Amino acid sequence: MGNSVASFFINNKKRFSVFIKVLISVILIVYLKNYLGSHNIYESIKNIQIAPALLAVLLMALNVYLQFVKWEIISNQYLNIFTTKEILLSMFYGFTAGLITPFRVGEYFGRYIVFSKSKFVDVTIATLLDKIFNLLAILFFGLIALLIFLNYHNIIELEIALAYLIALIVIAVLIKLSISPGGWLSNFVSKRFENHKSAIELFSNIKKIFRLNKSSKNLIIILSASHYVIYLIQFTLLLSSLTHEMYIVEYVWFGSLVIFLKTIIPPISFGELGIREGAAVYFSAYFNVQAVEAFNTAILIFIINMLLPALAGLLLILKRKT
Repeated sequence: MGNSVASFFINNKKRFSVFIKVLISVILIVYLKNYLGSHNIYESIKNIQIAPALLAVLLMALNVYLQFVKWEIISNQYLNIFTTKEILLSMFYGFTAGLITPFRVGEYFGRYIVFSKSKFVDVTIATLLDKIFNLLAILFFGLIALLIFLNYHNIIELEIALAYLIALIVIAVLIKLSISPGGWLSNFVSKRFENHKSAIELFSNIKKIFRLNKSSKNLIIILSASHYVIYLIQFTLLLSSLTHEMYIVEYVWFGSLVIFLKTIIPPISFGELGIREGAAVYFSAYFNVQAVEAFNTAILIFIINMLLPALAGLLLILKRKT
């Protein structure tokens, strides 16, 4: 009996993971809904100002375009793929597959479906490279926002906050130098695992990241930062549409903290549902924002930037099958 149950879970591991992820999302959202009150959530949405909310929705197109340009550069230089249609399809397939899989691992497979003529490891590393630039932007600006927040509320002293920031920058530079061609980590791996072909091959693939030329790297950094800024503008517009106030600096600061906290917490739920909303509700008390307004802002961000692109990708996948 025990073996049969174990075999069932092993054979249905992916389905079980998705089920757990969805279950966690439902539990978190239901908890927040009960905490805030369904009536309050509905009333907040009912009183939303259409103009700023609509602008936030329209900015989704710009957000997707920035992601496409970045993925196109990486696909051109790293994967030697130049077909615009294939690059666009792979990105949308990744949106869909990433949303429904644990830790968004499906995004790597989704992008590979279209680029099946390339090696899976190359597509995986290219996708990872795409995500790393986004992650760096979120961590850099998010850490600054967090340190300012901690100092502003007298949780840590300014000198300590600056020391943390400088230390993190130094660590980031050292890591970059160590893995670059000729770096100490690169040389160490080459010597230590010279008889392990698979390890050397994996590290060689990772080093291919540096195949991107300097101008492309700089452009990708700008695109990643722009993507982050657009996200913050959307957050600010949506929150303003619900509060009927426009405190730009405070709302951008608020949004930076929510995005940062959502990013550093492992994606244990469906589309980070519940985590993003919980972070928004938590920080709302520090920004004189009603918890229900923060919750609705986070939900709308999810719908606009994750759910809608994923649904578009799903339609493209269904069209491909037919």
